[in-house]
Amino acid sequence: MTDSSNKSVPCEVIAVSLVMPGIPLPANAALSGERRVDFRRLPMRGLTTATMSVNQAARVTDRLLSQTLKLVRQGKLVAVRDLLDINPMFIQVSKVHKACVRLMGTARAKRRRGRPKGIYIIDPVILLGCVMALRASKRLKTDHQAIRLLARLGMLAYDRARYLYRAAKEDPGLLPLLLPRREERPILSAEEFEQQLASAITPQPGQILSYAFEDNGWRGWSR
Repeated sequence: MTDSSNKSVPCEVIAVSLVMPGIPLPANAALSGERRVDFRRLPMRGLTTATMSVNQAARVTDRLLSQTLKLVRQGKLVAVRDLLDINPMFIQVSKVHKACVRLMGTARAKRRRGRPKGIYIIDPVILLGCVMALRASKRLKTDHQAIRLLARLGMLAYDRARYLYRAAKEDPGLLPLLLPRREERPILSAEEFEQQLASAITPQPGQILSYAFEDNGWRGWSR
């Protein structure tokens, strides 16, 4: 963090949020086949997320933001609402926040009648979680085999299960994002920056992180 003359180099720190949408995982007993389970009332055991590197998350975020802000510059403010439908956390981006405020002051803020785009009677993410659970148990080698098993268990018709699976795989709202926070960017010395960097958690392949929240208000990550 120093130049060739050993002078300290100031660093501009950009705070970001890594947003990881959760994919619910069904309880193991729900997929055992011992008894028929209502797909709309599946017991759950936890959450997982899509697998993606930080750089990939940044590229996804940049693509969605650039597409939306281009439409906003063209006067199509409703594009902001579509972006927030993908993930409400985009409101952290200053330009998105400002465009949303502008949209709320217009008649176009009101939605059309009917079911919004991307809203399903059965959420596709539930189907995706079932497929991921079956694959993780190593009972099946492909996602297609998992979909066929769900149909055989009587949870969903095969065509319906395949349709929901495709919808989930194409849903950008399930992809991790790397969002800049709407706050000032402090200028730190190289020494201060290295101290912050040393205290940061850098996930390694196979490492499990958990987010803890307690009644006393304490919250934080544990490794």
